[in-house]
Amino acid sequence: MRLADHQPEAVPAARALLQDYLSVQPGENVVITTDADTDAVAADALLAAAVMLGARPLVTKAPRLPVQGALANPYISEAVASAAATRGVWIDLTWPYMAGSEAHDHAMKTGGVRYCLAGDIDSRGLERLFGQADLAAIAKMTADFRALMVASLGKSCRITCPRGSDFEFKIGKGSPKHNIFFVPGSLSIPLDVDTVRGRIVLSSVMHEYYTPLDKPLVLEVDNQIVGLEGEGADRLIMDRVLRRANNGSYGQIIHLNVGVHPTARWTGRSFIEDMRACGNNAIGFGVPFWLPGGGENHPDGIVRSQSISIDGEPIVSNGIFVAPAALVAQSRALAPHAA
Repeated sequence: MRLADHQPEAVPAARALLQDYLSVQPGENVVITTDADTDAVAADALLAAAVMLGARPLVTKAPRLPVQGALANPYISEAVASAAATRGVWIDLTWPYMAGSEAHDHAMKTGGVRYCLAGDIDSRGLERLFGQADLAAIAKMTADFRALMVASLGKSCRITCPRGSDFEFKIGKGSPKHNIFFVPGSLSIPLDVDTVRGRIVLSSVMHEYYTPLDKPLVLEVDNQIVGLEGEGADRLIMDRVLRRANNGSYGQIIHLNVGVHPTARWTGRSFIEDMRACGNNAIGFGVPFWLPGGGENHPDGIVRSQSISIDGEPIVSNGIFVAPAALVAQSRALAPHAA
């Protein structure tokens, strides 16, 4: 089995994803779903790493899905769905992704599939996200941040950014677990979806595809999204996708986070990596997946270099943790293994 000679670093990173993060065992099935736009070197690296670990890998390739989640149901073949439901590990490199689709729901209901939403990462992103950082340290910071959010339940949170975002909400209990393995390096900020007020300025969007914005899109929120401003085709596409995600009208803010991955880069090409670059916030719009009509059919946008305060106390300033002391120390200690 050969990998592109110019990129040998991808295989150790793929092995870290399989062995250290997903705990793949010898003899275990590993299904890797790809589409026409998937980075071939990343898929080959995962295939090679699975063989090295003594697992039984299978790579599927299908046309790119035009939409994600349940809307993708008509476009996912029975063959791909059957492979995805095979007991073991399923790594999804499709973008738009299959999470939220009937194929994904069926696989999860078997109780024997560990699904990893890897989406649009390429081989360089695979190397940076899994090969150059201390995954255990990121996991510890994730757990400590989750504890901070639990202790902050009901408190007021404000988020701003240099491009003009300024919105507030109450910290909520968080949503039920997705039963999905997400790429490490993104800390979830639980919110009460009925308390969001203010202005959100997006530097990039994932509507029907992922793209950086030369000029930002701006959303006004008063519990519901009440306004969308911007120029050109991206505003038209975002308007269409927002309405599609909420049965004809704009929905709500359904998820927030803060990126803390020390070696993630702002690429302008990979949503999965960009949202994990330090200080970035991937914001979801639509219907929360735990409510009727909700799911993974929502658009997303990224706010860059955010500042976060809780009850007026700064936690993050322009993308950098400034409190509490333990999280400050952890964020500074998340040093890469390689330059």
